[in-house]
Amino acid sequence: MWLAGATEAVGDFLLAVNGGVGCMARTSRVVLQCWGRDINPIRSGSLYMVDVGSGFTVQAITMGWTHTCVLLKPGGVVKCWGGNWYGQLGLGHGTDTASSGSQGSNQTMPAAALASPGSLVVATALEAGQYHTCAILGPEGRVKCWGCVHEVSHLAHYISIFIFHIYSMNNLGQLGLGDNVNRGTDPAQMGAALPFVDLGPGLAAVALAAGDAHTCAVLQPGGRVKCWGSNTAGQLGLGDNRTRGLQPTDMGAALPFVDLGPGLYATAIAAGLDYTCALLQPGGRVKCWGANGGGQLGLGDNRTRGLQPTDMGAALPFVDLGPGLNATAIAAGLHHTCALLQPGSFLKCWGVDYDDQLGRGVRRVVNGPAVQRTDSIGDEPGEMGASLQPVVLSPDVTRVKAVAVSPALTCAVVDTLTQAEQVKCWGRYVSDIPPDAIRGNPDKQLVYKPGLGAIGDVSEDIKRSPLLECIRWVRQLTTTIGRFGTMFCLIAMLPENFEQKGSLLMLVQQDM
Repeated sequence: MWLAGATEAVGDFLLAVNGGVGCMARTSRVVLQCWGRDINPIRSGSLYMVDVGSGFTVQAITMGWTHTCVLLKPGGVVKCWGGNWYGQLGLGHGTDTASSGSQGSNQTMPAAALASPGSLVVATALEAGQYHTCAILGPEGRVKCWGCVHEVSHLAHYISIFIFHIYSMNNLGQLGLGDNVNRGTDPAQMGAALPFVDLGPGLAAVALAAGDAHTCAVLQPGGRVKCWGSNTAGQLGLGDNRTRGLQPTDMGAALPFVDLGPGLYATAIAAGLDYTCALLQPGGRVKCWGANGGGQLGLGDNRTRGLQPTDMGAALPFVDLGPGLNATAIAAGLHHTCALLQPGSFLKCWGVDYDDQLGRGVRRVVNGPAVQRTDSIGDEPGEMGASLQPVVLSPDVTRVKAVAVSPALTCAVVDTLTQAEQVKCWGRYVSDIPPDAIRGNPDKQLVYKPGLGAIGDVSEDIKRSPLLECIRWVRQLTTTIGRFGTMFCLIAMLPENFEQKGSLLMLVQQDM
């Protein structure tokens, strides 16, 4: 998943993060604990229990931009809560839904309607994109997706409805259903009426990844990959920029496989905002394609891959992780990527590093009128391979076991000299993560923020202000829209009484 918060399991421990929101669970216990924003008022930083229903255990957690979904056993039941403007919760209505339990909701959390009432359908995997959700169903490995089939830009949250309509409402087909119809806000759209994604004859999905507005599946037999949805940056890996999934003729046998190169097959896949990475065998090697403005593909340049037929296959380089190393897991955020490596069980990350999400232990430092920083790793020659250093963790860490990535935050499940399976996080949202007891025991969650602490005298609230967030997003647009959007952000969003305005404007100047 992209900025939506990748979920990784280690043993029976599950972790998912999405900025200032996160959830943890053990597959062996009837406990799900979360922190951060919810539909009900919750103080940021509080840890609370989520009641997913009597007798259920959580088997997977996934997070979209405003919604969270869990896969439950027994029965392979899917339950979701949070924002539901486009039906991404799969409940047959468009009303936001709070999580149950100590949040203050006394209602039983409903299940997503993926089959006819009374029929048994077992979900085996689950993945959330920005405003859409997909599940693998049954032993046949069939896929259903619901929610938004349009691209909904985050600028809508920060600037104006005007730009939202001009820039964002593009039909992109991330549901893979051959049309531009959102699914999930009407009960007649769900259950048996919700079509399966046509992946082609004789193919079963075994893994999913969802980006901002594209979706990918690892398929058996063969470990081959198919992707559909937005393709503006080549994130579908098909050698062009044509969207797939809006027309019936786009899907099924007509949807090409991603050319990963001769003799290679995928065992895992991860999707960022508008790029995709696959973990390949033999050898535990990684290939990435799509947008590359911040070096998130890890290829030592900032050239997009996947828009030309000559970009893919044997011509697409492997990510150079260093001599003698192989990846066992990958995770993609907004514009940064991480890989868990062996031997040694350590973590390397590359891409955009505005908020120290790469864990290099080097913070931006405010020094007079300028901000001194290195914004990205992987976009210039000589930054990957042996030059790419592991994430700087505390000296007592003996092993990194799993990684979860969200827009500007990275978390890892680690073993230390004194305790197994602690959680360490670094990046923009660490102040939102509670130091409360987790995993149903009184042990403290260890949250680690590498580097020098705060950016000079600029507070966490300012660093995470909507103004800076707005400007970071418009920088990803075309030059004309980007300039207009930056000016709009400055005019519309800088409060007159904003404390430390000078420091904020100094950061804004650097981000422009």
